[in-house]
Amino acid sequence: MQRHFLKRNRGVILGITAGAAVGLTSLGLATSATFASTSAKLPTAVAGPKHRPNPALKPRKGRRPMVGGLVVTASTTTLSVRSMNDVTRSYSLNSSTRYLEGTSTTDSQALKTGERVRVVTSRGSSTAKTVRILEPRALGMVVGISGNTITITNRSGLEQAIYTSGSTIYHEGRSTVSQSALKVGELISARGTLASNQSTLNADNIAIHLPHYAGKVTAISGDVLTLKLRGGVTATVNVTGTTTYRDGTATSSLSAIKDGSFVVAKGVVTATNTMTATKLQLGRPSTPVPPGKTAPAAGPGKITPA
Repeated sequence: MQRHFLKRNRGVILGITAGAAVGLTSLGLATSATFASTSAKLPTAVAGPKHRPNPALKPRKGRRPMVGGLVVTASTTTLSVRSMNDVTRSYSLNSSTRYLEGTSTTDSQALKTGERVRVVTSRGSSTAKTVRILEPRALGMVVGISGNTITITNRSGLEQAIYTSGSTIYHEGRSTVSQSALKVGELISARGTLASNQSTLNADNIAIHLPHYAGKVTAISGDVLTLKLRGGVTATVNVTGTTTYRDGTATSSLSAIKDGSFVVAKGVVTATNTMTATKLQLGRPSTPVPPGKTAPAAGPGKITPA
C-alpha cells in the first residue's frame, strides 16, 4: 500500500522537494542534494579492461571418449578392456568399427587377450568406432631375474614374465646399458611382441626407471648418507659394495663425497625417504645448452645431460 502511494504521488513529492530546495537556496542555505546537483561535477566513468575468456579453458569440441587398456575378451561383436586402474569396460563391435595396428588397417581377428588397445567411442555410446592395437608393453617392478627371464609385478599386483635375447636393448635414461645393470626392485618398462600364450612378452627394448633423490649431503656415517632434499625433506641413502660413483663423466668413490656435496642418488626405495643406492652422481646437473651454442667441457662436480 505504501509503495503504491509513493508511485502515484512521485511527481508531487519531487515538486515539493525541488521547491524546498529553491527556498533554502534563496535563504543562502543549500542542501547536500542541491550542492551535488549544481556545484559538484561527477567524475567521468573510466572503462575497465574488457574480460577476455581464456581459450585454454574452453571445452574442446568434437573430442570423442577414448579408453586404453588390456584386452580381456574379444569376439567379432564384443570387446572387454581392463584399464590401468583395473576397471573393465565392455564395447560393442559392428561393421562400422575400424581396426588399426600401427599404420595398417586390420580386423577384429587381430584382437588377442592381453594386447594393449585404445578404444574410441561416440559420446554416451558403448559401441567402438575405432580400436587401435598398440605395441605390447609390460610395466612393473623386477622381482626376479633368471637367465633370460625377467619376472615383474605390475600395478595390479600380478606377475608377468619377460623373455630377453641377445638382441634385446637396455636403456637407462638416455644411455644404453647391458643386462647386468638390471637389479631386483627396479622399475622397468618393456616393449616387444606377445608370446603364443598371450601373456609373456618377448622384449625388444627394456627401459630402467630408477627412483632418484637429489640434494645436499648433511651427514655421512659409514655407508649411510643423509640428504636434504628440495622442500627441506630429509632422506637416508644407504650405499653398498656394488654402488657405483661418478663425478661428471669420471669414475669416483664414496670418499669423494663430503658434507655439503650435492649428489643425485638412484636406486631402490626400501622405506619412506630411504633408499639403497645403486648409483651416486656428484654435482648439480649442468644448465641445458641453448640451440646454436656449444656445450662446455664437463668437469668435476657437473653432471652432463645424458
